[in-house]
Amino acid sequence: MNVFSHVALGAILFTACSKDTGVDTANFSISDFSGGTFQVTTIAVADGCMDGAFDLIFMPEGSETPSDWSTTTEFPAFENLPSTYEIALQEPFSSMEVTVSESATGLRVGDAAQSGVELDEETWPGCMVDMSIEADLMVQSDTQMMGSATLTTSSFDEDNCPAISSEPCEIVLDLTISRIE
Repeated sequence: MNVFSHVALGAILFTACSKDTGVDTANFSISDFSGGTFQVTTIAVADGCMDGAFDLIFMPEGSETPSDWSTTTEFPAFENLPSTYEIALQEPFSSMEVTVSESATGLRVGDAAQSGVELDEETWPGCMVDMSIEADLMVQSDTQMMGSATLTTSSFDEDNCPAISSEPCEIVLDLTISRIE
């Protein structure tokens, strides 16, 4: 899926979410975003690295079943942007520092990287990769966001990892995000 496809998917999801879930986008301004604890859910994966192998990591129940992250994520209030802090991520990732700032549509998560991530110790033991992570999130209301995260992977250990399409390569996650606190 190319960048245009992700923008189109985002526009479709934004329209669907704002009509079907009662999200009031007309009267909401990003400056009203109060931050808090959110549940992130992966709703689609575009694996540009290993032809779909990463789908199982991010959507283990299959591509038709959205997958909640096993951790919750804190997002700062608009008045506290930019903000740099540590977030917890589900395995195989560990906690990492991110910077959240304002973007044209809401929030931008960047300056996030992890080295030596073992992506699937059962299938490819010792396959370690380095990743940088960026996300663009459209803030729809004080309780709902959606967007995509791009994981750029590099430094695949050639002795222990399967063949990849290119290095670096990208995995794009389409996300929905809902306030839990």
